Amino acid sequence: MFAAELLRFDLYNPPFAKTEGSEILDGVNYASGSAGICYNSGSHLGDRIYLGRQLENHQSTVSRIANLVGNTTSAEKHLNKWLFIVGLGSNDYINNYLLPEIYHSSHLYAPSQYATALIDQYSRHLRLCMKKMEQGKLPYLDYRASSIPAELQVDWNNWGLMVIFHPMHLLGAEIS
Repeated sequence: MFAAELLRFDLYNPPFAKTEGSEILDGVNYASGSAGICYNSGSHLGDRIYLGRQLENHQSTVSRIANLVGNTTSAEKHLNKWLFIVGLGSNDYINNYLLPEIYHSSHLYAPSQYATALIDQYSRHLRLCMKKMEQGKLPYLDYRASSIPAELQVDWNNWGLMVIFHPMHLLGAEIS
């Protein structure tokens, strides 16, 4: 089930690549099946847009919105009304680490080392975004913590996700 269905949205946001003109003001979907934090995760399945490129697409979205609404201050106000959902980590395990016949990550890293490498890559992406915000190249987005509806809570049966998400809490505290 998609997050939009769980949140009872009437419409789905269109894929970023297919938005034109003012459509972008209603929101976009950057998701890319099989993509991950790592550039090569899921590459055996074909084209995909990894997290770094998705964040570049978001920067493009911000610029497009600023052009449509007149300036970055208005774009910031508009974007602060959006809901941002980031799901990450599972494809880096399912479509990378757990496929030793295709990817070398499980030969190079123990599970906790791989989780640390993913967190390092993720934090580099976040820090780059934050640097762009500080330079005025991206508006600051006010991300406030909110309670997650029970339907959106995750079943943590995948050991890899438990390894990666525990340290992610620490990363969030470090960045904020």
